[in-house]
Amino acid sequence: MTQDPFDIDGAIRRVPDHPHEGILFYDLMPLFQEPQGLSATTARIAAWSRARGVDRVVGVEARGFVLGGAIATELGVGFSAARKRGKLPSERVSREYALEYGTDVLEMHTDAVAPGQRVLVHDDLLATGGTALAVCRLVEELGGVVAGVAVVAELTFLPGREALAGYDVMSLVTYAGEGVEAGGVSPVWTSAGRGSRPGSSTPAVASWSASGCGCPRRSRRRRTRWWRPRPSWSRRSARPRGRWASGCRARSSAGGCS
Repeated sequence: MTQDPFDIDGAIRRVPDHPHEGILFYDLMPLFQEPQGLSATTARIAAWSRARGVDRVVGVEARGFVLGGAIATELGVGFSAARKRGKLPSERVSREYALEYGTDVLEMHTDAVAPGQRVLVHDDLLATGGTALAVCRLVEELGGVVAGVAVVAELTFLPGREALAGYDVMSLVTYAGEGVEAGGVSPVWTSAGRGSRPGSSTPAVASWSASGCGCPRRSRRRRTRWWRPRPSWSRRSARPRGRWASGCRARSSAGGCS
């Protein structure tokens, strides 16, 4: 069967400086709003999945629900949901996974996957892979077999595929780290709400320079700095000296304007 020539990448909207200055946001909603885009995306993932003998599609909350049911319909199989903690009413299994600034929990009903079923795990985007890996583990805990992981977009500069090593992974479009320059760094914020340093799994920590002080960095221009363990001695904790030592409110708690 000939593949629909629809340009999926062209339908994904780039929004610079959202949700913060220096961030490029990949918005998949225009793709889903376009009838041809919705049809082409569904058909391509379904075609890849059909060859793997999928019996069940599991969509990840929330954007994995947009195409998950449509893919299941195209394959003629059932659909199950992996939801955030507290959303499911019946008996369920849970799995904790890591976020940039903590952890979260995904849950599935105990009857969402039957033992031996071959399951397609679907989400809109693959970044660090923590969410998809948690769902794969839930499927296996219920006795299912992960036939594959399929996403619309993948950030290849983040370790998503490494996290999913051993699983069959496909993506329709990939992005290798395009971003809006911010303080010499090009972080990317995707529709999945993640911002990370290209080529690293180290999370981005947002910081703003203080306003209202007398230093040159008085605007609220956003910067991105990368967290790393600090030594016992830190220049930022040293007592302020020099021309900005007095009258700068930002220095009173942080040890200097950032």
